[in-house]
Amino acid sequence: MVNKLKRGNLFYGVVLCVIYSLYGNMLFAASVVLSWKPPTTNADDTPLNDLAGYNVYYGMTSGNYSESVDVGDVLTYQVNNLSTGVTYYFATTAYDTSGNESGYSNEMSKTFSAPDTTPPAQGDYYCDSDNDGYMNISKDGSCTGSGCVPAGCQTMQGDDCNDGVSSINPGIVDDTCDGVDNNCDGTADNHYVTAAISCGTGACTSTGQIICQSGTELNTCQPLLPAESTEATCGDGLDNDCDGLIDEGCFPDIKVSNVLLSEDFSSGLPATWSVQGGWSADNPCGKTIGYPFAGKYAIVDSSCTTTDIDEAVTESIDTVSCTSVALTFSNQYYSYSGNFEVDVSNDGGTTWTNNVIIDADDGYPVPDWKELDISSVADVTDAQIKFRYVNNTRAGFWALDNVWITCQSDQLHFSAEMHVPSSRTLMISNTGTDPLTIEAMNIEGPDASEFSIGGTDDCTNQTLLSAETCTVEVVVIPESPGVKNATLAISSNDPDTSVMNVPLEGTVTNILKPVPVIKVNNSSGAVNIARGDNVAATIELDPGSFNGNNADWWVLMEYRNRWYYYDASTDKWRRGYSFYKQGPLEKMKPVNLSKGTRWSSGQYALYFGVDTSMNGIEDPGEYYYDSVVVDVQ
Repeated sequence: MVNKLKRGNLFYGVVLCVIYSLYGNMLFAASVVLSWKPPTTNADDTPLNDLAGYNVYYGMTSGNYSESVDVGDVLTYQVNNLSTGVTYYFATTAYDTSGNESGYSNEMSKTFSAPDTTPPAQGDYYCDSDNDGYMNISKDGSCTGSGCVPAGCQTMQGDDCNDGVSSINPGIVDDTCDGVDNNCDGTADNHYVTAAISCGTGACTSTGQIICQSGTELNTCQPLLPAESTEATCGDGLDNDCDGLIDEGCFPDIKVSNVLLSEDFSSGLPATWSVQGGWSADNPCGKTIGYPFAGKYAIVDSSCTTTDIDEAVTESIDTVSCTSVALTFSNQYYSYSGNFEVDVSNDGGTTWTNNVIIDADDGYPVPDWKELDISSVADVTDAQIKFRYVNNTRAGFWALDNVWITCQSDQLHFSAEMHVPSSRTLMISNTGTDPLTIEAMNIEGPDASEFSIGGTDDCTNQTLLSAETCTVEVVVIPESPGVKNATLAISSNDPDTSVMNVPLEGTVTNILKPVPVIKVNNSSGAVNIARGDNVAATIELDPGSFNGNNADWWVLMEYRNRWYYYDASTDKWRRGYSFYKQGPLEKMKPVNLSKGTRWSSGQYALYFGVDTSMNGIEDPGEYYYDSVVVDVQ
């Protein structure tokens, strides 16, 4: 170590090292941090006690330092603003409080290479946003610098043409006809499989394909035209008219309809009809009209009565549960002037819709049957039919007979009060060509005992020729509340329907609940009795709609938290909780339970009730009772 002499005393110099070097990004200037160890003795080995600081020397030539810095009493120092691309040489000295400076320390050198000024790479990246395992075909973003690509993304372009929908990617089989390129091959629906299909029924059966066209499935199958408008070729086992039925009408063919209205005017124009003008059932002009007219019929005749606009309107008809409704009547119309109309209303006559209008002879001179589809009034509670004759001259007439309104429905529905008969009529028709024999009719099902065949039965053991009809009355007498269900089974020689099952449903209406009454000393509610006075309890019952139903009868008393029941067999109160008696409900006038007895002081609660299930227990949902509170003081 070389010592520099400033004054008489000499001391050892310092040991220098480079800690690290720095580069500045903006100006491309370099820096270096120097560190040294302090001297501890003078040159004569005496302790160094007056050390004051250090000088740092540096330059671009070894041993020849062009720059120096007094850094004070520190052991590290950062030299800044050094140029890059050259080598610098560094040394330090120490000085004491008297200004004596040591020799140079060991020399350190540092070469600062020129920084890489090439800008960092910039690039696009591609991600899998829908997590279907395929990277986006379109870039998701761009970034600059190493490691800037988001996790899960890549710099290589992907092949997912819709990275927002996981069901669209190159691994999908594009066999759905939706107009979407689901497998990213540039063509939509290219794996769709064309399917063969058949259409039409019977002789109209044809074949075709389900194809994909512009993202929509298209059925190319077109049924053939029917060979016959109605089934005319019988016995060939073919559906020639393409209605789904084979040889229909060729054999006995049973059809059952609910009869909503049946009127033959045998008792004149019904009082329930609203009649305006010259309608009459007395044939005032003496017209003679042949079959199917018979007996009395409705007629409006301009030849001997004054007519203008003459209307006959039926009563309201309930068509609820009907899927279709038909109006059939015998008809003869001689048109001299004007016309006749049939109008229908589905709101009780508030609004009317024309069904048919005739302004030429119809059923004249030979009467005919007219059958009209009036299904526009199906499934309503207040349908009506209007027969309207318009003629203000002195000639012409219109006659009606055998008016039927029938409906097709899934069941024959009844509304009935308990224990009160309610009837509905069924019409059985032979729509085939061969005779139809009605062999038997039976009622089956859970509530069959409450249904029966009524007094009118023109069908059982009868044979109907083609187009003939018969009627049968079905009656329900509900014995208890609730919906009643049964089935009318009609057996016949129809080869397709040997047993026609007609569901029967009855709804019980206007149910009157039992009304039990209990009184003490002819009073109800709360009764006060002086101690020692006689106590007389009476019960009475109005069974309402439940007359004749088996039931539990209850007469109970609660006194001082104890229960007592009245035993009808002994006519005495007994300790415990039980029924008074069991048996059918019936109207009962007041019955004395205890007469002329005296009760101890206290409060008594008396109950009289019945429940409509005779099982020895109180059934809360079917229990009806009355109570009275007696206070004896």
